[in-house]
Amino acid sequence: MKPKGWHWPNGVDVVLSKREKHIGLATIALVAVVGLYGLVLSPYLDRRQAVAQDLDRATQQLADANVLFDRQAQLQKIWRQMQQGGLSADESRAESQAQHALVDWAQWAGVALDTRGPGRPTQEDKFQVISFNITGTGSTAAITRLLWALETATIPIRVNDMQITARREGTDDLMIRFSMSTLAMPSPSQSKGGHS
Repeated sequence: MKPKGWHWPNGVDVVLSKREKHIGLATIALVAVVGLYGLVLSPYLDRRQAVAQDLDRATQQLADANVLFDRQAQLQKIWRQMQQGGLSADESRAESQAQHALVDWAQWAGVALDTRGPGRPTQEDKFQVISFNITGTGSTAAITRLLWALETATIPIRVNDMQITARREGTDDLMIRFSMSTLAMPSPSQSKGGHS
């Protein structure tokens, strides 16, 4: 009896042993697995990774947007406080308000001040910016209290630059030099007409 084998188109019979059949089946299975991986599994895994990256990116964008909305709410609250309690439409009133507040804060903090008059106002967007150069002396605690008062002010105050030095080595006697600015919102007639 002739063993069963493969028949080639030219009529030659190829007889395979059991071992050769197993190797052939294993090869076909391996080729099928590699093909399945290349055609199905690899694109699926790549797509899954891309979706995960998109999800991470969207999650980060949502977190950033939430931070932005929270910041906007805080700034709107500060803006309302500034409009209600401090933002002046008159430059001289804004200048006087900032000087009086600074004197009050310095007295409360225990800092002796030498305030130099404001410089010429400058225009930034819709606002007039009025700057002051200030020198003061006091202890570390006193200067800390003054800076805290400036930082938590309900009127528009910004510290632009600051330098703190010791007046005498080995003592708690400091000198602070800083420039600060305040804002005035000109009336519509002032902003249209400008300043001479």
